[in-house]
Amino acid sequence: MKAEIIGDLHTLNDRTRALLPAADIPLLYFGLAHACLATALAILTVNPSLPGPFFLHPRMVAVVHLVTLGWISGSILGAFYIVAPLALRMPLVVGWLDRVAFAAFAAGVIAMVTLFWSAQYSAMVWPASLVMVGVLYVASRTWMGLAGAVVPWPAKLHVALAFANMIGASALGTFLGLNRAHAWFTWSPLPSAYAHLHMAVVGWATMMFVGLAIVRASRSGPLC
Repeated sequence: MKAEIIGDLHTLNDRTRALLPAADIPLLYFGLAHACLATALAILTVNPSLPGPFFLHPRMVAVVHLVTLGWISGSILGAFYIVAPLALRMPLVVGWLDRVAFAAFAAGVIAMVTLFWSAQYSAMVWPASLVMVGVLYVASRTWMGLAGAVVPWPAKLHVALAFANMIGASALGTFLGLNRAHAWFTWSPLPSAYAHLHMAVVGWATMMFVGLAIVRASRSGPLC
């Protein structure tokens, strides 16, 4: 009987440790996110006329990706390592592959912004692939762990779809960059850019927010 109790305590302790949020990975993502935001603000402070009369030009696209990909997506990924164990009750133990995924994401973001700045659209494949590899690793861990998450199924669905949309937005953005360089399809660049933007903002960031809001609402008492 005593041995069974000790075994149960060890199991409980293991489960508790698995639900403790990581300390270093969120800080890495948050550091990258704030560095990207600071860089974007510094660029616009030094050159406030950079957007110009029309925003869809290489250097403005670079600044936009500093904010959307570097700051917003980096913040979401960093926060997810905290939110997953605490809010979703989904273990997300950090290992060396998580650090590799962060390195890939960070290198991809920096390279993409640099290539956008110099209008090298044909070279977008490898940095975009690095970003997708980093996000796909976190997404795959999330998809596998959501089955055991202690949250309502609509929340699981929103979080799962958010990561799927982020992968889709990355793939679409890569294709649009290559198409702009090689002119495979004679698509207007503005509608294509809007489609990419909406998949990222609505499909990724907003979908993640709604999913976590469902978790919060499910644990709240009745509204008075």
